Amino acid sequence: MAYRDFSVKKVKKVFGLTEKPRNLFNELGETEPSDWLKETLEIGYYFWLCHDR
Repeated sequence: MAYRDFSVKKVKKVFGLTEKPRNLFNELGETEPSDWLKETLEIGYYFWLCHDR
């Protein structure tokens, strides 16, 4: 199947697939982001603000 002909609907039909929605992460609670992640996001945000496009 060429990429341009691809659709989830077609794949589901061709392969007889069905969806079973479920919450995979229901046992995860909230957690505080690490200092490294906070710093990395802050740096990325700064570069995003400075980008001229």
